[in-house]
Amino acid sequence: MAAPDPEDGRAIDSETHFKIVAFLPHMFLGGVFSRPLLERRAADTDYLQRYVNTAVLPLAAARLTASGH
Repeated sequence: MAAPDPEDGRAIDSETHFKIVAFLPHMFLGGVFSRPLLERRAADTDYLQRYVNTAVLPLAAARLTASGH
């Protein structure tokens, strides 16, 4: 079963989907550690909420859709 692409609703194949899902922890930690390096600002609660809602949850939702949950 193909998961919807979070950007435009198109289906992505299962192989691509699982490659994306494998990087979810990396993406989350990337937000925590990269903001201080790139922006010289702390990864505060507001930033992390925006980051998770914009970058992490759409891929997690695609994972649930692909698994039939």
